[in-house]
Amino acid sequence: MTAVRDLSLSQGESDRFETVSPGSITVKAIGDWRLLLLSVNALVLQAAHPVIGAGVEDHSIYKTDPFRRLDRSWYPTVALAFYGSKSVEYGRDLRAAHKRIGGVDHLGRRYHAWDPEAMFLTLATGFEAIEKTAELFGDPLTPQQLDDVYADIRRMCALVGIPDRAMPSDVPAYRAWFETMVNERLEDHPAAHEVLDLLGHLGDYPPPLPLPAFLWRPIGNTIGAVMELVTVGTLNPVMRERLGRNWTASDQRRLEIFAVGVRTVNKILPTPLRQISKTLALRRQPAITAEIARQAATAVPAPTCPIGAHGQTGT
Repeated sequence: MTAVRDLSLSQGESDRFETVSPGSITVKAIGDWRLLLLSVNALVLQAAHPVIGAGVEDHSIYKTDPFRRLDRSWYPTVALAFYGSKSVEYGRDLRAAHKRIGGVDHLGRRYHAWDPEAMFLTLATGFEAIEKTAELFGDPLTPQQLDDVYADIRRMCALVGIPDRAMPSDVPAYRAWFETMVNERLEDHPAAHEVLDLLGHLGDYPPPLPLPAFLWRPIGNTIGAVMELVTVGTLNPVMRERLGRNWTASDQRRLEIFAVGVRTVNKILPTPLRQISKTLALRRQPAITAEIARQAATAVPAPTCPIGAHGQTGT
């Protein structure tokens, strides 16, 4: 893999940043608890990319503590949609915090987290997850709503230094980009398999809440089985086949029954729980922003970090 150029926006260009509107459908969709059910789907797609897969393999704690890993990556990422004008500085810190992530992968390819294609894919999987969540667990988004969500995804991408030229301009262009990504770039990567495989014994990992092992193990394994059903069932068919995952008519019926249950539960949940990701990201905003700022200030650039890592555009 060739060296990655730093394509981040310069400090002088920050005035043209647009943040996500607090009342937008994007904020509502990203805050929705049902989107968490598609979180592993997004992670599998990300882990199948050679750059992200290598970063996950070399720098992530998902193999030993998947819930902590989810907590440390999910909320700092979705926070880009919730922090309003403060998202500009926060996005710059979030980018800088990743300059330490780089190296050489299992096939000898150099990689770095600032690879623009990989960075865009990370947030593009959020667009995929939002669309699939609405289709499966709610009401499908209209073409206009999809346009609005995608425009906000592009705004979030700009906040972490991804320039316009690295992103498809609109939904039709994105569809073509994603098809090419699936067909030509995403791999049968070890990291993608490992993410899927851990769902089969999720109860063996540390719980997200303080519970004794005898209680947590059956609960964790049940959560894992549900997440595996949703993840495999919503995976792009090409990726499902590439990763060797079977999907039967019986599996599809089970997923549809589960979806009915999710829609029913959603109707009775109070808003703070229905919007749990937004609720927690806002409640934890001081801690999240302080931690990302700390990581940005202390991160040592990886040897594969692109030119500009020590200058204005890199931090």
